[in-house]
Amino acid sequence: MIFAGAGLLGACALLVAGCNIVTPVAYAIHGPGRVKAKTKLNAEATTVIFIDDPANKVAQRSLRAQIGQRAQEVMLAKKVVVDMIDTRATLTASAKERHGKMLSTQEIGEAVGADVVIWGLLTEFTLSADGVTNLPVASMQVKVMDVATGETWPPDDDFYPLTVRMGQQPGFAPNATSDRLRGEAALADRLGVALAQMFYNHDVTESVVR
Repeated sequence: MIFAGAGLLGACALLVAGCNIVTPVAYAIHGPGRVKAKTKLNAEATTVIFIDDPANKVAQRSLRAQIGQRAQEVMLAKKVVVDMIDTRATLTASAKERHGKMLSTQEIGEAVGADVVIWGLLTEFTLSADGVTNLPVASMQVKVMDVATGETWPPDDDFYPLTVRMGQQPGFAPNATSDRLRGEAALADRLGVALAQMFYNHDVTESVVR
């Protein structure tokens, strides 16, 4: 669910210390060849990306870091936000416990000193769904959270679904470790770019989501 920007801005006026989160905009092709941002972030809010993988969709923790780092590189280059905390800090924080329980996303944001957390929950990350075809696909559910208020976009229990496909690659699914690592790194990079592109307008030719 995506709210009209004016509606959320009105709600933010009721919050103490303003609103750190987002001004949602409807997804649309804006004129020939333009893809509009799914939502706009507060450029001045200190932001961090947390790539979560409770179901162990990726074999290596470094891939989670790569997805987040690629996204933050693009977002900083495009000036989506001006201050970002390294995504690796969230991976360290997420491994800790408080009162015998794993930290929530909001608590992770607090732990690293962020105003806003972009939370990407991995749901699929594979080079081959059938073990034969070389057809990389990665998916995540995305939510943006204002750390101070707990307010989120999308609201409540909704997430924004994000999927990238690299298309049929030459040959069969990689079996050699080196080939598999290269394929996973390329897929992680593509997913990171797709995550960043959610937050700024861009040409359709630049979009990694087809």
